[in-house]
This record gives sequence, C-alpha cells and structure tokens, in this order.
Amino acid sequence: MRKLLTFCRTVYLAYFSQPAKDRVLYRAICRTAPARILELGMERGQRSTRLVEVVRRAQPGALPHYTGIDLFELSSASGIPLKAAYCKLQATGARVRLVPGDPFTALAQSANTIGQCDLIVVAASLDAESLRRAWFYV
Repeated sequence: MRKLLTFCRTVYLAYFSQPAKDRVLYRAICRTAPARILELGMERGQRSTRLVEVVRRAQPGALPHYTGIDLFELSSASGIPLKAAYCKLQATGARVRLVPGDPFTALAQSANTIGQCDLIVVAASLDAESLRRAWFYV
C-alpha cells in the first residue's frame, strides 16, 4: 500500500502539480535521480521541498544534499524567512545548507564548499545581472 501511495504522489508531482512549469523538473529528477541539488532563488520553499521529496522517492534510502541560495530576510519581496526555510527543508530528511544573499555574492562566498551539483535550479525572478556575474562560479 505504501509503494502505491509513493507512486501516486510521484505521478501527481510529475504530471499534475501546480505550477505546471515545475513538472519538468520533477520528471527529470525521476529519470536522473540527482544526489546534490543547488537552487538559486527559493521563493516560498514549496518547490524546494518537492525537489527533495522526489529525489528521496527516486532513490529510496539516499540522503540528498540540498543547497539553497536566496535573499531571505534581506529583501521585502522574498517569500520565506531563513529559519522557516531551514525547518521546512530539514523535515524532508535531506542535508540542508542555506546561503543568504544574491546569487553572485552567495556563490562567490560558498562556491568551493558547495562542490559539484547534479541539478541546478534557477528561479526566473532573480536579477539578471547577478546571475550573469554568478555564472563564473557555476
């Protein structure tokens, strides 16, 4: 019964979840089962927890590494506070690392400690100039 529920949840996320643009990510995770995820721009954190959830289902028993970079409290437009994001992601069972700041600054400070990533997710709402400068560290 548990396997059936897991399968149904994975199918829901990959083909029916909202927003529809994230479905491509969930299907890619099912195919490739990445162990290390880097997300630039977490917004409200819903996509972040779902990414880890799909990885855990694609690789039962695996411990995914998740690194999230966002402005958190540094911006009034940010969707989730740092502490709330950490608590939300810690509950998924992943190894979580959150780095506050814009993509360029955060990657410049932590690129060497992040290491290789199997999947990099970039939010469309991020500043284009910061992303252009941050690309060097990717």
